[in-house]
Formats: sequence, C-alpha cells, structure tokens
Amino acid sequence: LSWLLGLHAIEPSSLDGWGLVGELGPLILVSYPVLIVAGVLELIRSDRRTWVLALITVAAVVLVYGLQPAVESAARLPVPWLHAGFSEYIAQHGAVLEAYDTRFSWPGFFAAAAMLGQAVGVDNPMALLNWAPVVFGGLAVLAMRALAGGVFRTGPAVWLATWLFLFANWTEQEYFSPQGTVMVLFLAALAVTVRYLVKPGIVEGGRIKLSARPAPDGTPRTRIWAIFLVVGF
Repeated sequence: LSWLLGLHAIEPSSLDGWGLVGELGPLILVSYPVLIVAGVLELIRSDRRTWVLALITVAAVVLVYGLQPAVESAARLPVPWLHAGFSEYIAQHGAVLEAYDTRFSWPGFFAAAAMLGQAVGVDNPMALLNWAPVVFGGLAVLAMRALAGGVFRTGPAVWLATWLFLFANWTEQEYFSPQGTVMVLFLAALAVTVRYLVKPGIVEGGRIKLSARPAPDGTPRTRIWAIFLVVGF
C-alpha cells in the first residue's frame, strides 16, 4: 500500500545523476525495507505460511521490476524498441527482412510476438514493451522457485534462494528480447531436470550429501515426459 500510494508520474527529462531514486517519495522508499522485514519475520516463524511467503515474493517482483513502468510512460531502453520494429515488420509483411540485421537469422521470438500481438488485437508490440520486464522477471523468479524446491526440497533455503536470485539479478536484462525468453526457458529446464531427471535432495538439513540420495520424483513415464519437456525448452 505504501508503494502504491507513493507512485507518481516521472518525466525522464527531470532525472539527474541519481536516476529514479532522486525522484521517489518517502512512501516508495520505505516500502522496500518494510517488505524485506516482513519476509524475514515470516521466514523465521516456526509455522511458516507458504501463501504469505508467495505473496511477499509476488510483491517483491512488482516492486523490483514494476517501478520503472509504473512511473514512466515508455520503455527506457532503446533495444526493445528495435525488437518491436522487427516484430511489427513480420506482422505486416509475413516474412523477415533479408540482409538487414543478424537478429533476423533467428526470428522465432519476433514472429511469436507478432502472432501474439495480432491474436490479442494489438497492432504492434510496442504496447508490451513497458511491462515486459515484470512478466519476464516474474516468470524467471517462478522458475527459480521450482529449481530451488528441487534442490533444497523444503525449508527456508528454498525461499532464500529465490529471493537472492530476485534481488541480486542484474536488472534491466528482462526487457522485450529473445534472451529474456531464453533465460526463463533455461531456468525451467533446470528445474525439470533437477526435479525429475537427477537425484534430488543434494542439500538436506543444511549439510551437503553426495551419497544415499533418494531416487528422482515420479514414475519412469513421468521422467520420459520430463525429457521431452526439457528438449522442448
């Protein structure tokens, strides 16, 4: 609530060397340490509530990745706009522009964005640029949560690993791009691999155990489907 109440539009021309931090009000600035304290207090409880931890994680994704699109009217990085142009060209002509840009040599992402834009009635993907970091960042955190669950199984380490990934990840890399999509697919493939294709329980009770680990989850049929899923990713 503090974060939402403190939101206000910011003109990029008003930013100085401090960037967004210099233009944010106290309500927004205080919301970040409050969220961290809330997460720590819930994590040290003897009866940790999964739904509260999940809600805190969702709020953290919005606070980390959603600040810029919430206060600025347009995506700030130039590369997403170029990618939007690629997608718009494919949507209008049904083909790539030959001998123009190397990225047209792997047009799968741009063609998918063009198809998605037409399916939802968006004339061009530029409307998706501003909030793409929230979507890609949120999906990557979800995949990381699944990966941490496959490694640590249960306990606070699962959430700590997820939050470390969220707060330590290099920001402004989850923009509208093929590599943002590949990052999500890569983490998802790792999560499926650790969960169903290798022996889990690498870390148990805070101690590393390289032997006497349990068998992978699921039946042989489940593991076969997991292999196809990883190959698809």
